[in-house]
Amino acid sequence: MNIYSVRMRAADETGHHLSGMERLVLDDDIAMTIQELYQRAWHNHPHDVHITIEKIDQEITQVPVLRIRSGVPTKSPKSLVRTQARQILLDAHIHPDVIDYAFSLLDRGPAASGGNMRGAVLLTKHSGRRLEPDKDRGVRTVRVDVHPKDREHLQRALVQQGFPHPRTQDAVILATKTLWAGVIAELGWSDDPDYTTGFVATKGTYWRFEGIKDAGVNLGGRIYFVEEDADTAELMKRLQQIPIWVMVSTEFARNEGEHSYE
Repeated sequence: MNIYSVRMRAADETGHHLSGMERLVLDDDIAMTIQELYQRAWHNHPHDVHITIEKIDQEITQVPVLRIRSGVPTKSPKSLVRTQARQILLDAHIHPDVIDYAFSLLDRGPAASGGNMRGAVLLTKHSGRRLEPDKDRGVRTVRVDVHPKDREHLQRALVQQGFPHPRTQDAVILATKTLWAGVIAELGWSDDPDYTTGFVATKGTYWRFEGIKDAGVNLGGRIYFVEEDADTAELMKRLQQIPIWVMVSTEFARNEGEHSYE
């Protein structure tokens, strides 16, 4: 049984990143997956779409999916949403000034040259130093997907728990590997102007926050909070080179309803 990484990247006429997605699939599913990723890319009316197919020759590590919770009730004001997200980051021992800096980066676009990044910012948790080698491209979490036998199981479980949007599944899969790789906490939201939900992931839980940004805003991204003495090379190796299957446990499926952060 051969496993392949199928990755899509869409860009505008200036080369700026619009969207990206990855699947780990069997040989027989490659053609269907290419069509799926192409349709996802076309939603943003790109100028260029690049699809890469790469055989996975390494053994794939299995990692349990993060728990998922709602951080605040639906339709809460943005100020409350951000206060609750901030509190979770404080509980993860991220310095308050660094949290403020992280929000400001995503609000204005985290790329050093302005606008959105293809990858994530690596930010030290106390001093707020940016560690990513390329501050316009960032650091990507790749070679990860939910295990094929668990894909429908995960989709059903998320719907039952009140999280039906496909973006939630994509984000929790990526966040699962990101925390496994050694990131302390992650803050993120989409640059899609029509999608205002963001998240904080830390301590084995993915906290989902509706209304973390205003509608119509096309800026966003992801912040990876790391230790002050983080081994950047080793962390990037784990994020980008080691393939991961995200596994769905019976316990995950038994979690019912939405839970507010207290």
